[in-house]
Order: sequence, then C-alpha cells, then structure tokens
Amino acid sequence: MLKFDKILPAGLKSPYASLDEFSHKRPKRQYLQGWRFGAVNCAISASVVFFINLVVTIVCSTYRDKNQRSLYVGDCEKTRQINSGLHILINILSTVLLSSSNYCMQCLSAPTRGDVDAAHGRGKWLDIGVLSLRNLRSINRKRVMIWALLGLSSLPLHLLYNSAVYMSIASFEYYAAAVGQSFIDNPNCDGCTDVYDSTHWNSTSRSLYPNATNEKVRDLRQKAREGRLKRLENLDCINTYAKMIQSTFGSVLLVVQDKDVPSQNPKSMQENSSVFWDSFNYNAQGSIDMEPYKWICSSFATNRSSPDCTKNIGKVRASPVDWTVKIPCLIGQRDDECENTGSHMKGPIQYCLAEEVEPVCRIQWSMPIAIVVVILNFFKAALIFYTAFGIKEEPLMAIGDAVTSFLESPDTTTRNMCLSSKKNIAALGGKFNAGPRRWGEENFSWRHAASRKRRFFSFSLMLITIAIIGHLLSLAVASLDGDSKDLASIARLGFGAIDPRTMLKIDVGGVIANTLLANIAQVIISIVYFTYNSLFTSMLLGYEWSTYAHKRKGLRVTHPARGAQRSTYFLSLPYRFGLPLMAISGLMHWLVSQCIFFVSIDVQKLWINTVETTQTCGYSPIAMITGLIVGIVMIAVAFGIGYIPHKPGTNLAGSCSAAMSAACHPLPSQKTGVEDLMYKKLQWGVVSEPSANDGVGHCSFSDGPVQMPQKGERYAGS
Repeated sequence: MLKFDKILPAGLKSPYASLDEFSHKRPKRQYLQGWRFGAVNCAISASVVFFINLVVTIVCSTYRDKNQRSLYVGDCEKTRQINSGLHILINILSTVLLSSSNYCMQCLSAPTRGDVDAAHGRGKWLDIGVLSLRNLRSINRKRVMIWALLGLSSLPLHLLYNSAVYMSIASFEYYAAAVGQSFIDNPNCDGCTDVYDSTHWNSTSRSLYPNATNEKVRDLRQKAREGRLKRLENLDCINTYAKMIQSTFGSVLLVVQDKDVPSQNPKSMQENSSVFWDSFNYNAQGSIDMEPYKWICSSFATNRSSPDCTKNIGKVRASPVDWTVKIPCLIGQRDDECENTGSHMKGPIQYCLAEEVEPVCRIQWSMPIAIVVVILNFFKAALIFYTAFGIKEEPLMAIGDAVTSFLESPDTTTRNMCLSSKKNIAALGGKFNAGPRRWGEENFSWRHAASRKRRFFSFSLMLITIAIIGHLLSLAVASLDGDSKDLASIARLGFGAIDPRTMLKIDVGGVIANTLLANIAQVIISIVYFTYNSLFTSMLLGYEWSTYAHKRKGLRVTHPARGAQRSTYFLSLPYRFGLPLMAISGLMHWLVSQCIFFVSIDVQKLWINTVETTQTCGYSPIAMITGLIVGIVMIAVAFGIGYIPHKPGTNLAGSCSAAMSAACHPLPSQKTGVEDLMYKKLQWGVVSEPSANDGVGHCSFSDGPVQMPQKGERYAGS
C-alpha cells in the first residue's frame, strides 16, 4: 500500500493539508479569502489614508508661510465649520488606521500550530482568536518585531494627527464710544477731541500714544458721516459685541439723542464734548479678562464695582430699548462724584454704528507635524502590506482554524481532557491533568469568556479615564464665572469653541508643545479602544464556541474554506459588533479632540498696526460632559452584555488553545475518515455514553448524532 508520508514533502501531515505548509508560492486567489483578504483591505485602507495625507501635504507645501500654511482664510463662522469638518475627517482617517493596525496586530500575535504544540509540550497554553501579549513569547521573532512597530507607530500618530490642522481665530481690539447725535450731524464736531479723563486711558498710555484717542474719534466720526459704518439696532449690537472674542466688527459708536447726554462733569469729561463715554480696547483683554464685553452692562455697576455681565447680559438683552451705559469710576475720584448723575445717560441708546472689518480667521496646516504624520502613515502602511503579503505562516486566527487543525491532527498532550475548560487549565499551573471529570453544568455568562485579569484591566482603565475626565470637568467648571456654570451656559460655550474663559492660563510654549499637551488624551483613548475591543472579542469568542453545542454547522475559518466550512474576513468580531466599535472609537477620538485642543489667536492691535499671536490649549466643558456620558454608556453596555447567559451544554474554552485542543479528539471509529471530518457540519457533545465505556463517556466534535452532557456523569475518553 502506498504510504503518503513517504512521498510527501517533510512537514506535510496529509495529502489534504494546505500547500502553504511547505511552499511560499501561494495561489493569488488565496489573497482574496480569509484573514489575508482582511489584511489586504487594511493595507489598501492605510494606503488610501497615506495618499490623502501626502497629497494635502504636497499641496500645502506650495503656500508661502514657512511652517504654518493657511488652507482657508475668511469668515470666522465658516472657518469654524470647516475646522469641525476637517477634524471629523481626520478622526475618520485616524480610526481607519487604528482599526487596520489592530486587525494586523491580532493576526501577527496569532500562533501557528507549531507554536501551539511547542507550548503544550511545556505545559503552557496560548491565546487563539484574540489580540494577545501572552503569545509574543512563543511566536516568530520577526512577527513580534512587526507587531511592536505597528503598536509604537500609533503613539506619535495620535499625539500629532489632530493638530496637523487647527484654527487660527482673529481677535480685534476695538474702541467703544457713546456719542450724541450731534457728534455725527454737526459738521464742525465741536468738542469731540480728547476724552482722556472719561476713559480707562491712563497716564502711561497717554505718554505712549498722545493722539491715539483723538485720532480714533475723528476717524469714526468721518466714517459715520460718509456712511461707512454699519447700523445695528440695539439687540443686534448687544449680541454682536457680547462675545469673548470679537472677530467680525471693530470699534463702535453708541448713539443717543442729544437731550439724553448727561450734564458735563469737569472731573470726568472735557467741557462741551459730544463724546461722553468710551472704552479702551476691551477686547484685547480677552485673554486675561473673563468679561471683555462688560462695558455693555456698565449701567449695572455700583460705585467702583465692575459689572458682572455674565449675570446681567440676559437683562440687557431682554430690554434692548432701555439699554444705557455708564461712565466708569476713575482712580482718585470720590464715591459721591462717581455716583454723580453726570455719569449716567438720561435716556437709552438709539442705535449703534459699527466698524466692519475684514475677517481674517484661518485654517492652519502645520507642515512639520504633517511631514511626521505622512512618514508614520507610510511606515504603518508598509508594515500592514508586509503582514498581508510577507508572512508565510498560516496562524490559527479563529476557533474554526484551531478546531480544523486539532481534528486533522489531534494533540496528544490533551488526550482524556475533553471537559477541560480555560479555568481548569489555567489553574493547573504548567501541567495538563488528564482523566475523567464530572459534568457539573455550570452556569456561564458572556463575561466568563474573558479572564478576570482582562475584565479587571479593561473596566479599571475605563473607570480611571472617566474619573480623570470628571476631575478635569470640575476644574473647568470651577474656572467659569457666575451664571456661566449652569448647564445651559456651558452648552452655549460649544464643542471645541475658542473662548478666553476656557483657555489654559499656563504658557506651554509653541505649536509642538501645545500639540503634545492637547493630544496626550488621544493616546489614552487608543489604549481604551484596544482593551474595550479585546474585551468584546473575548466575549464573542466564548459565544461562538458555545453555539457548537446547540447547532450543527460548518467551521468558520480564516483560510480558504472547503466543504461545509465558512470562510470569513473578520477574525472574532462580527461586523455587527466590529463596525459599531469602530464608530465608537471615532466618536471618542473626536470628542477628545473637542475636549482639549490647540488654540491660536491673532490679536489685531488697535493703536499700532501689528498682530500679536497667542498660542495655548483650550478646553470644552460640554465636550467633557458628552465624553463622560459616552464613557459611562460604554461601561454599562459592556457590563450588561457580560451578564448575558450562555445556554448550558458546553465548557467555556475562551481563547485557551489547550481547552480547544482537549475538545477535539474524535472517537477511534471516526478517525478513519478524519481527513474529511473538519470539512463537514459539526456539533460538539457526547459521542460516547458513560455506560458504554466503564462509566466514562467522551465528548468531542462530530458530524454524527451527539447528546448533551448529563449532570454528574463522568467524561474523558480519547
């Protein structure tokens, strides 16, 4: 009789075994099936992301600025919308890279049958079907190196990617002056010259810019007479200037009827002046003054107290027809003089004349960051390509791969252990314990498929992350003033909005330093995603294993399927779980990019033609609240799913290679056709009743009839 083992190449176990075991020449169609097809898709996805990043970087490199390129310059509201859209796109691309990397890292950490046999020979077991650190000690060193490089390349990507694009917002210093109608109508402008004594204009400022106020007054009057100022009704004027950063208008005239101009007070005004109130560059104080528009609420000030405009702005908006302003008290002025009626209007403001300015908000592209991102993206795509096309081994990626291998060539180290579970084997501490076991019919739920260590680490990491977000939120809310601490006011601050009240008061210094600070949380979220993904992978692995005890079906394999086998592109996470997890990952990364973010403000100085740039980090309390809610929901969902019970009738193998091997020892009567068994529809259960074999039965996968194990009966067999 011709013996196949005499004529087959060394290492080939049967004429039905895959040619991959001894040949590097793999049919092209195999790249369109199983795990390699998934890896090829990951490589293509990473390449598309690389191409997008490369093209944008090349296009932006043609712009003139040396380090920061402006992708868009224009209206600030439109700039905000574009910025939000770009960051959503960045987080989608980032999620694609992270998911592709995660897929390939799981493929790389999967053991081959040789790795499993070597581990079992030492009394150890390996993980099958999950991303595993345990396996790294037992697999090929080359795959370990690629695995590590894929993981390490994700770190700088998440630290930098979101800050490759950022918004630079314009902030205009402005001058506000309350004037009588005659200030505009009178061609001679009697008395509309210096108003030093009625302003915040101190002696130091006067010595530096002796004619500045006078020139600005005359400039505004000239523009008003020529119709070059935009008329705003009171409510529109209030809403336009009641902003922490003024990006759309410049200086403004508050016009009242001449009869409502207060009587002149020689201590606070120049005689016969039609300009009776002004405010020096309030908006420039936005970065240090938490109420840069408090002049709007100046009528609510008492004596020397500054008006709390966060509390009173609602009252001003509610009655715009009664809106008035008040001259602030001056240094050295007595309280009775400060409260003199000459400092108050006799009637309300009629309308405003606002100076329109050209919007100069920008979408900036950081070329140094972009170059680093492109290089890392190329590096990661190359590693993924190598995983798809350069790895010659055929690892055991899924349960079906392992069962196929163990049925084709049963593992002698796990004979007579058919009831062994992951829990039993883990408790043995390096020695497999063969022999009969009584079926106890334990009640398992989904959570039991994941080890206690994995569950503890996953939930602890998520809880710590939520605690950190909660602590940062409390600090963020505490830094707000007055009524701005209520939920409605916090919501009005918006997602990722630049606001002086929500900017860090520390000087980190420069784009790169602020970028690293803003994106540290991205790295944490990536780690949370990996652990959350692994937790669900473990639970779904346990569910898939349990279904073989209740339904006869073909094995789900990640190599080309034969017979009743089902070829699959995913590893252990079905798309109905994998895609939502990807979406959650993208959502969390986007929320983090809105929680804390890089801020660049270009302050256009009023009196001198210069621009001062402030760069720091901003934060969004409402984004933190949303992140907290999403995080709590994630924990609740994982916790709830973990308590879904398994149907009775099977042991819980989890990801344990030894437990899977122990369940795959066909009866001797089946071994004559073992080369075909794994290609048929299979079910796990009792294949030999206890009464037929000295009171000891046997459980295994079979294409024939099987029974449910009975409580109290002993099973082992071979």
